[in-house]
Amino acid sequence: MEVNIKDGGSTKTFYLSKETKVSIDGNESHLFSLNEGGDLVKVEILDNLALNISAESKDGEVIGILKDKKFDKEYLLTIERQDNTTYEYTLNENIIVHRNFTKAAINDLRKGDKVNFP
Repeated sequence: MEVNIKDGGSTKTFYLSKETKVSIDGNESHLFSLNEGGDLVKVEILDNLALNISAESKDGEVIGILKDKKFDKEYLLTIERQDNTTYEYTLNENIIVHRNFTKAAINDLRKGDKVNFP
């Protein structure tokens, strides 16, 4: 079995085995659950064989642990998902933050905090 992934203007083909692991939004899933045209996909490959496919659904909810935050020109959070994959998310400056059930500023977030956002 093979999967074709569009990367900018080109398409790359990777082969799958029975051991290829697929996760979507940090949860174990199946290849047929991926959506064309919007899901953000990371593929771990070895000699054109896809070992792991991790995807973020464009409409999915982000739940994970805050691993890093960078607030230079924009709000950038690095989140580790349940499946141990990490993704970077750029947040809107108008985001509403609650920490320990209390309204807070985005700067109040700390590494190790559990985060959840749409």
